[in-house]
Amino acid sequence: MYRPRHTDQIWGPFGLTYCIGLTMLISCAGLDAGELMDMASEDAASESMADGAPPSSIDMRTRVLDSSLERPGRDSSVEETYDGMVEQLDLAIGDAMPPANMEFSDSSAPPPPVDSGPLDLDLGPMEDPDANPVDIPDMNDVDPAEAESTGYNLCANASVDRAPGHYDAPIISPFFPFRDQHTTRDGDRRFQRYNCAPDTPENGPERIYQFTLETPADFFARVRDGNGVDVDLHLLRHLDQDNGMATGCLARAHEDLVVDDLQAGTYWLVIDSWTNGDGVDLDGAFSLEFDISIRNAWRRSQISNDVEWSRYDGLIDGESQSVNVVRVSGDRKAEMVIQHHRGCQRVSDAAGDALIGINGGYFGVNCSVVGDLVVGGQVISRSAPTTPPLEMRPWVSWRRDALEFAWYPNDSQPNDIEFGLSSHPMLAQNGLAQAAVQPEEQVYSAIDWARNPRSVMAQADDGDVLLITIDGRSAGRAGLSTPALADWLVETLDVRDAVNLDGGGSTTLYIRGCSADGVVNTPSDNQGERAVATGVFVP
Repeated sequence: MYRPRHTDQIWGPFGLTYCIGLTMLISCAGLDAGELMDMASEDAASESMADGAPPSSIDMRTRVLDSSLERPGRDSSVEETYDGMVEQLDLAIGDAMPPANMEFSDSSAPPPPVDSGPLDLDLGPMEDPDANPVDIPDMNDVDPAEAESTGYNLCANASVDRAPGHYDAPIISPFFPFRDQHTTRDGDRRFQRYNCAPDTPENGPERIYQFTLETPADFFARVRDGNGVDVDLHLLRHLDQDNGMATGCLARAHEDLVVDDLQAGTYWLVIDSWTNGDGVDLDGAFSLEFDISIRNAWRRSQISNDVEWSRYDGLIDGESQSVNVVRVSGDRKAEMVIQHHRGCQRVSDAAGDALIGINGGYFGVNCSVVGDLVVGGQVISRSAPTTPPLEMRPWVSWRRDALEFAWYPNDSQPNDIEFGLSSHPMLAQNGLAQAAVQPEEQVYSAIDWARNPRSVMAQADDGDVLLITIDGRSAGRAGLSTPALADWLVETLDVRDAVNLDGGGSTTLYIRGCSADGVVNTPSDNQGERAVATGVFVP
């Protein structure tokens, strides 16, 4: 389920062993820069809770760096290293027919909801709720420019044409998540007020959407309007009205609407235009997205003929988790590429026309690549391993759709490949969980043993490619250790081979059009999606 980001973050202080020089920054800690940033948000939640508030990005940066400047005898090279660390840390700290292409693990459905009145929600004041004065145009102004009505369904491709969104022809969501760009202008004027907010005038035109839940779910909707436009969200159990008053309103909101445990049944979502005190309808263009979350059940959406997106919110390893899995099959696998950003860039920004994207391998200061990297047959990076010294390194590499997950000596690399990278740990190989087989070599960092966000590239028994993220460091998203992750991948997803990519605050999964910025997981970095050095993309 799509959620607002940057909430419920858990931060903690950490220390960094004093290092001299840029290369030693990596080797002395046994971590890349992305891991270094993540150390700030995982180990000492109790201390930060005692402080009463998470530290700011400046506080966190100071805790990392001060010790290296206070050592006696430091020289200018240390100051230059400090400046580089500051720049890098600043960068990072800082969906009425049942959906045909959506499956539920639990097909049992309770009876439709009983009309028991509006939900007991804190709706706030009923007098122009959430209205912003800048949204009210001057009476002498011309009507705001109308945005083109496009984009149904922005998340993948809808299999049906978009209805007009009227009372007798609502726009039916083909699957979840659902996204649309539309306008209330020239819409119905069926409702002027709603029983969940009887004192709020909604006399302007409205656009009506319909969706069906086969099983109870948590529901989230978000609407955004432009300058001179003021629209509100209304969740209805039916479209009946009494003298212009909608009588089936369950909940309303100006921008973000959340309803937990919404029962199975058919519902309507009405985007209505507010009317100001001068009787002016503030109708116009808006963007809408809504989604559901079902605890302990998989939700599957067919993004294209050969790309399937699965989501799971529930218990794994004894804690609440949020998991996203993209399965790439058929000829699409042959189109998969690694992109080297040649600097720091967000996955969503680097994706371009790609359909799918996930963050890649580890990186250092200024997003320099840590480890080995081959792009388009060209060797971009050949890096010595960090501590502890490994004689072999895990690789994932491919030419066309032939993938290989294998160990290679430090002075060697796969031959005749188009794309490849080394990373750690190797989570699974030949259907066996590997992360903790050699703990002194494979899992040597506290970050590996602790619960953290994870990014994974894997191959299923049937040869399909799996791109996986596990969120962490926030409520309902605990994260996994790499040994627990390896066990879960093999036991639950029937993974044959898998390698761990850079995780923590770097963990990002992008699906074009399936959220406002395409990011479908919840990155844990306190500034949202983190800029990284590389990404794996599926056009």
